[in-house]
Amino acid sequence: MTCLRPMRYILPRRKESVLNLILVAILIATVLYFYPIGSQRYKMPEQEGVTWPKTFTSKMRHKRPDYSKQRSGPGENGAAVHLSGKEKEKGEADMKKWFMNVVASDKLSMDRSIPDTRHAECRSVHYDDDLPSASVVIIFTDEAWTPLLRTVHSVVNRSPLHLLHEVILLDDFSQRGYIF
Repeated sequence: MTCLRPMRYILPRRKESVLNLILVAILIATVLYFYPIGSQRYKMPEQEGVTWPKTFTSKMRHKRPDYSKQRSGPGENGAAVHLSGKEKEKGEADMKKWFMNVVASDKLSMDRSIPDTRHAECRSVHYDDDLPSASVVIIFTDEAWTPLLRTVHSVVNRSPLHLLHEVILLDDFSQRGYIF
């Protein structure tokens, strides 16, 4: 008699049991539909036209600047940028739109030198060469173009190349047209 107990769920005598069986079947079908099993879970559909490169080789031709040499120019070594006349008026107008002086920012070099403001003990710390590589994710929304590019240049120029795997720019729903 104990081997026939599972049969009462398959061959129910009451209508509620049939309804429960149908609801369980619908639940299982829904779960299987939305959670595919196997390698298809993370595979892009072919008709989308999206292809991912198998391997990536860097074709970067950017030369890292020599920051040990003395440089001159607007904003070099952390110096202030002074504007006058129409540039000053435009810079003040930019403060209302961008909350920063874009005119002064545009005058700064992408590879500007900045002083090392780390504590003396932090400057003497040496890290292992066999650290794992890292990805840098920069999230921005409606950012002015030159500070964004300067940030990318700073990451690429000041990070050890063997530790920098990639730089990812993530646009968090910007409304400005030049970013698209």
